[in-house]
Amino acid sequence: PYVALPALNPDGCPGEYDSSESYEVGDTVEDDGAVYTCVGAAAYCNLYAPNLRNVGANYWQPTNSCSGVATPTASPAFGTIQAGCPEEFDSGTAYYAGDSVSVTRDDGVSIMYTCKPWPASQWCSVGTYSPLSTVEACNGDVCWPEAWISNGACTGTFTPTSTPTFDP
Repeated sequence: PYVALPALNPDGCPGEYDSSESYEVGDTVEDDGAVYTCVGAAAYCNLYAPNLRNVGANYWQPTNSCSGVATPTASPAFGTIQAGCPEEFDSGTAYYAGDSVSVTRDDGVSIMYTCKPWPASQWCSVGTYSPLSTVEACNGDVCWPEAWISNGACTGTFTPTSTPTFDP
């Protein structure tokens, strides 16, 4: 059984696991007073909560315990901002593997998403799996990471290409 370690950082905990955030290997989060580190494939750390009751135990390793709240950090900055955003996600559109969409958050930042390959792509047109959905219908988490890949921030629009011409 898991035994919580003494709090090595009594000055505060890292942020709680948030299924809408993007995690990378080495990231730490807090869940019920325990600190977990992402040790599996980052894609799975984004899909599964870091508790020992579910699949998340395969991707998150308990590394510490904590108490209190850590000092807040600055808002995340995306390393690379894509030049040009694809069309905004539209719930009335059918999406297929490889299709890209953008979603503009409340703070004005646009995020680009790409529909995953089959079999995950079958969910890209389903409302519960929409990158806009905040419904926690997938084992207590949002469902969009099962169908979509978050590609980070984008700005502006793609420049349209000219219509092709054919010589007879």
